[in-house]
Formats: sequence, C-alpha cells, structure tokens
Amino acid sequence: MKKLRFGNYEIHRFDKLNIGIFEVLPVDSEVKRGRAEFRISDDGKRLQFLGKYYGSYAAAARALHKMLAAQHIEDPGVASVADALERARDEFRPVSEAIGAWAEDMEAAR
Repeated sequence: MKKLRFGNYEIHRFDKLNIGIFEVLPVDSEVKRGRAEFRISDDGKRLQFLGKYYGSYAAAARALHKMLAAQHIEDPGVASVADALERARDEFRPVSEAIGAWAEDMEAAR
C-alpha cells in the first residue's frame, strides 16, 4: 500500500519509516515558498505535506479522521479504513513475531 485518498487529503508514505498526511492541491494553486514538502500523487496532482509524521497508515488515518471531525467534515470511510488497518496489523502480529523469533534463533546458531 502506498497511498489512500479521502476527499482533499491523501495518506502517503513519506519515507521508509514514516507516513504523512498531505493536502491535495488544486491544479491552479500557487507554489508556496519556504520549507514546504511536496509529493506528486498517482493522478499527477501535487500534494503538500501537513507537517506531522505517523508510524503507520492506521495512525495517520485516525489523525486524519480527528482533523476532519474538527473541521465538521464527516467521512466514515476514514475511520473504517483505520479500523481495518489496525485489525490486519493485529492479525499479522503472530506471524511477524514468529519470523522475528526464527531470525533470532538463526543468528544465535551462527
């Protein structure tokens, strides 16, 4: 998964470790000067980073849901996606832990 778009916002991988929330900029928008971070979405629209990093897509989706609620914008899709991502992460956790334990055993056997 790389990007999730909800209205005028996109949850997008910022770097190897972080997920960020970006605002989808209108096509005719002016480039803001300063230290603004931009990305390009799959559809060619420019994205402006809102300035906060999240460790997971679920955490970013929860933060976006709160941000939209504060603006009195209701998008139930954001909360349901966050729930689904958290469930998937919880269901995968035993597999991840087993792989980690196996890797430690292999390292110890060296």
